Amino acid sequence: MVEQRLNIAYRHHGFTPPYPSYPFSSAAFSGGEGRRLPRNMLMDCARHRDVCLATGKISELMRFGSGEIPPHTSSQVVVIGKRFETLLEAAKIEGIISDAGEDQRLGELIVAACRCAEREQPA
Repeated sequence: MVEQRLNIAYRHHGFTPPYPSYPFSSAAFSGGEGRRLPRNMLMDCARHRDVCLATGKISELMRFGSGEIPPHTSSQVVVIGKRFETLLEAAKIEGIISDAGEDQRLGELIVAACRCAEREQPA
């Protein structure tokens, strides 16, 4: 499954990898960690991709579930913070917190937020 997804991206960019699952080593798939739910494995792949992008270099992932977290530079944190403040100021919340329909609208947002948080948590 990982190789299939990588193959599509590699062909799109005209890149020939050293091996089909690159940069995910075959050792990562052969250990107990490699026999996990496909969703969790793809999430690990995405995290590793983010680390490679953040550091500007490709490194091989030798083991799934290693808990890598992409590093953020202080300038990235400042940009994210400014973007959040801009979006917060632009948010139109009058209809959400008004007395008319508050339970319905706010309840839907809380449920959606909980679903998002649940999806982000590893199984």
